[in-house]
Amino acid sequence: MAFADVAASLALSNGSVSQGLRFLREFGAIKVVSVAGDRRELFAAETELRRLLVSALQTRLREPLESGSARLKALKKQLRSSSEPDRTFLNQRLDSLQTWHRKALLILPLVQRFLGSDRG
Repeated sequence: MAFADVAASLALSNGSVSQGLRFLREFGAIKVVSVAGDRRELFAAETELRRLLVSALQTRLREPLESGSARLKALKKQLRSSSEPDRTFLNQRLDSLQTWHRKALLILPLVQRFLGSDRG
């Protein structure tokens, strides 16, 4: 489907369609296809469940987890030099979060490999 066809069939504004299509592309739920002689950008739904799951794992779990490592380290450093009254409690919570974070980073490649992803 072309952009205009999506907008017309859903009776949505161009802005809403643009945002929706961007989200679906980032999520891997649609892909851009080309048709000989047609200069428009056309979109097709991704119908293979495995590809959808792999894409969801990549965009919604792996990337945030990988960027989260640096944030957790920064929080730990900031908490060490803080005079926060609940510092001990917050430190325990942060330690717990870092433990879960490490476990998720260990398990994610196994899940991706199980799904047949070569990105694990």
